Parts: sequence; C-alpha cells; structure tokens
Amino acid sequence: MQQQDIIFKLSSLANRFPRGLELSKQDLLFVGWLYFRELATEAARISDRELRQQLSHAAAQLGMEDDVSQPAQVIDRLVRFRMVRTSVTDSRAQEYCLTRLGRSLARDLLEDADFGSEDLCTLLNQAHSSLRQEMTQGDHAELAKWLTHFFHGTIREKIEYKLLSIEEGLLDQEQTAKRLGSGQDEQAFEEALAAERKGREYLDELLDAVQDGSAYMPLMAALSECHDRFSQPKLRTAIGRALDFLEGMRHRIERMLAKLIRFVRQCVSYKSLSPSGTHPSYRNPHLHGWLRLTRGGRLAQIGTCLMPLDSLRRLRS
Repeated sequence: MQQQDIIFKLSSLANRFPRGLELSKQDLLFVGWLYFRELATEAARISDRELRQQLSHAAAQLGMEDDVSQPAQVIDRLVRFRMVRTSVTDSRAQEYCLTRLGRSLARDLLEDADFGSEDLCTLLNQAHSSLRQEMTQGDHAELAKWLTHFFHGTIREKIEYKLLSIEEGLLDQEQTAKRLGSGQDEQAFEEALAAERKGREYLDELLDAVQDGSAYMPLMAALSECHDRFSQPKLRTAIGRALDFLEGMRHRIERMLAKLIRFVRQCVSYKSLSPSGTHPSYRNPHLHGWLRLTRGGRLAQIGTCLMPLDSLRRLRS
C-alpha cells in the first residue's frame, strides 16, 4: 500500500472517530455481555425491550446497578460510540444489533484477557509436541509455516504475555506486602501473607517451566536439530529466532526468580512482618511455612534446575 493511501485511510479513521472511542469500563462490560448473548442465542437482533432487560440483568450480575439506572442513556451511548446500531426490520418494532466494530472489539478484548491464562509449562509442551509432528513430516515449507504462524505468531506472544502478567503480579504483591506486612493490624497482616502465598505460586510456575523434566530443554534440542537438518537460509533464520527467544526467555526467568526469592525472604523475615515480635500472627503457621521455604525445599531447587546458559549455547553449536 502506498503511503498516500495509508494517509488517506488514517485520515478517514480520524474523521469517523474524531473524539476516539471514549468507552468506559462499564461500556466494555455491556458490549461483552451482548456479545455473549449473541453467541448463546445465535440471534444478532435484539428488541428494544429485551435490550433494556439484558442491560439491567448485566448490571445486576456485574455489580453495576448505578450505571444502568437509565437504560435509554446507556443504549444511546452505545449507539453513539458505534458499538450498537439500530436494525432495519419489516415491523415497526425498534430492534438493535451489535455493530461489526462492537462485535470485533468484544471478541478481541475477551481473547486478550484470556491470552495469559495458560501456564508456561502448557505452552512449552504445546510447542514441543507440535514441533515433533512437523519434524516427522519432514516438510521444510510446513515447518516454516509452523514457525511463522504457530510459534512466533501464537506461542511466543502468549509466553511474553504470561511473563509480563507475572512481572506485573509480582510487583503488585510486593507493594501489598510492603504496605501491610509491617502493620500491627491482624487483617492487614493476613493480607500480606496472602500476597506472599501468591508469590509462591509465581515461583512454582517459573521453576516448573525451566527445571529438569519440563519441555524447555527438549524444545531447544528439537529446534537445534531442525537447524542442523534443513539448509534453507530463511528457515534457518526463523529457527535461530526461535532459539534466541527461548534463550532470552530463560534469562528473563532467571532474573525474575532472583527478584522473587529476595521478595519472599524479605516477607518472611520476622523483622519485616512483625518488628516487635509480639504480633498475634507471629506464630502463624503460614509464616513458619515460608521460613522453611527459604531455608530449603523449593528454593533449594533453583541452583540445580537452572542449567547454565553455556549449556544452552552448546546446543546451537
């Protein structure tokens, strides 16, 4: 596409939405609700009466009663933002339906919300098993498609989303623990411990993804085997990108683990959680569980399960 055409299309976009989308969280939830209703009923059209009922039901279920006290205003807003449009019918009854924009926006946002839900082990297992199937066929063109569309287009993006969500979640738990962990309030103390337990979940997932027995090393080995087997330059470049990504992923996980270990140890220290040593939760079993964790057990695996990065590079040589 020529640059002039691009400028024209983007100018048309700006003219169509001069004030942007201006959608609130409540608007997105209502559009998502109507999208699920459309999937369930397989009916695109909805009468004015049913639309009002659906909006009221959605508000009650999602705790947004105050946002739908005037259903007509909500409908007007969704129409104005081009999420919903009036539908042409043979009868005089007023009917509505989701616009293509509203339907696509709801679908894509819901998929995006689910994108980081799979754990890292599952994603690596999917990549390894599907790669082995492609290797069995031995078709370099199909392997190139697999790398482009499945690995780089799906698996890689999902892993990056997942790591980002863990990093954001860890930061949130750190802030929670720092804000509440040193307080003398029982409820605040328990919330801090809950933040620590969430940190343990992150720790488990990261370790499980790269330790012995996971699909990480077999996937690296399979990609290296493909790199040696096929001679097509573009294919070898795509395989090299996949190997670089997985090696970079391991670097990133190692940094996250180091940060996570420091966080856990700070949280379970008696001084950070109960400076006076007299807090009523001082003898809380969760606290002692965390102390045992830092002295051995799961954290002790980190030094042995993370293969030196030099070993990864030897797979490439």
